[in-house]
Amino acid sequence: MKLIPTALLLPVMYERISRIFPDKPWLKVVRKYEEAQRGFSLRTGQLEVENWFAFGLTRWDRQECIVDSGANWIGIVEAILLANRIAAWCEKLRGGLPGPHGLERRFEGALKNPADMRALHFELYVAEILLKKQCQIHWPESASDDGTFDLLVTPLQGLPTFELECKSFAGDKGARVTLYDGQRLLEVCMKSSDMFSYIPARPGEANILSINVSRAIPTDERKLVNLVGQIVDVLDDRSNGVFDGFEIVRSSITVPSDLANEDACFDAASSLPGATLAFISPKESAQGWRGLRIAWTGEFTLWDKAEDVAKDAIDRQLTKRRPGALALQFMNDSSASVIEANNPGNPFAGLCEMLFEREKGLAMVVFSGPIEVKPVPVPIPFRHDLLLSENCKFATFVSSRQEHRGWKGCKLFA
Repeated sequence: MKLIPTALLLPVMYERISRIFPDKPWLKVVRKYEEAQRGFSLRTGQLEVENWFAFGLTRWDRQECIVDSGANWIGIVEAILLANRIAAWCEKLRGGLPGPHGLERRFEGALKNPADMRALHFELYVAEILLKKQCQIHWPESASDDGTFDLLVTPLQGLPTFELECKSFAGDKGARVTLYDGQRLLEVCMKSSDMFSYIPARPGEANILSINVSRAIPTDERKLVNLVGQIVDVLDDRSNGVFDGFEIVRSSITVPSDLANEDACFDAASSLPGATLAFISPKESAQGWRGLRIAWTGEFTLWDKAEDVAKDAIDRQLTKRRPGALALQFMNDSSASVIEANNPGNPFAGLCEMLFEREKGLAMVVFSGPIEVKPVPVPIPFRHDLLLSENCKFATFVSSRQEHRGWKGCKLFA
């Protein structure tokens, strides 16, 4: 069987979603953000990251894909693959076949709410994983019908029918500041001074100036400007500095000289301590990379938040009339960290032990990282002969209780 390059399928997929939604509501969402960008160009950077789906479809509609490379091209492909999945389910529902109820209305609402789009993406992806394993899937229509969990799953391998609730956690979940807060601080820094004049450029190196944050970033504009004034004063002294919950750190990281990658500086910055809230870098690989990074280095309560969400799902959404399962997606975890989830002392395992001990009806917990498109090789620039596929790593844990011993649901996510 000859495989068709993904790039040749994208026009067909985009036409498919456009037939379901002929007014192309994603274009309206992007126009709204672009209007806001006129006055706050850097602050809307995170809006573009969060609304990757609407921006990806809009770039394709505007025929911006050929000039894009790297992350932008991958973002377009990811958006159209999700759009194709949604269109396929909408077609089934219009044809009277079973599927996620109210999907068209839910989709239009999710375009305006990144958290809802992330949840929809994960739920549909998990559903398709289970369908490929020959499971039967039922979506409860309402709370009075069969509970408020996402999926009722009946495997064909002799496993009992189980209830599955899917939850997805954003990349900044558990931090006292959001990615948008980081963008605000970055923009005021860039407007207040020539920040890159404080960062040296050396061939073969990524020189990163990090503003590490360990307390809340001021929401008041005047206080934010005053804070940036303190940061600039420290930079003028050409020194690192710690003041009132903020720290200035300079780092130099070797970048392979043969790496023609416009994301090299960001990748280098991502290896530094803390969670990146905002980042900017001029394109100047010949002279060396320079980057300005805002990072959260304070208390990180992701696991506390995940525990609260999981407990709430067990209490409110699983009926307890059948075995229950949770699928928890962590957008800020790499595939490698998910693969290592079963290692002793891993926080994934610790969370599972607590949940299994608390709820005897919980049979399985599934963890995953983000759903990613993996091209080989990376398409820089645009290539028409490229094959792409979605990838998502899963780690499964099964309860050790007698009633769930021998549970083989983990094979569904192998």
